[in-house]
Amino acid sequence: MKVLAHVKDFSSISDKMKIQRNLSKIMNVRILDSDLHTQALTILCGNEFALEQAIRELDRIGLPATFQVLNGQKRSSERSPQPVI
Repeated sequence: MKVLAHVKDFSSISDKMKIQRNLSKIMNVRILDSDLHTQALTILCGNEFALEQAIRELDRIGLPATFQVLNGQKRSSERSPQPVI
């Protein structure tokens, strides 16, 4: 599934590299595009579990995000990070 992530406080090259380094460790998650100006990432997730891992990882490194699952060009749903219990 293709996912658009709007990342808070995503403003520097070091943030971009931190995101790439940490998300690349998650199997079934690939970063397709990152845009510092719009603070957005386009991510390809193989399944729901991979998406949940990406959400948790961005939260863990201090860059929380809201997620929109994309089907082609149409936005189908929106997800926010879930609190860890």
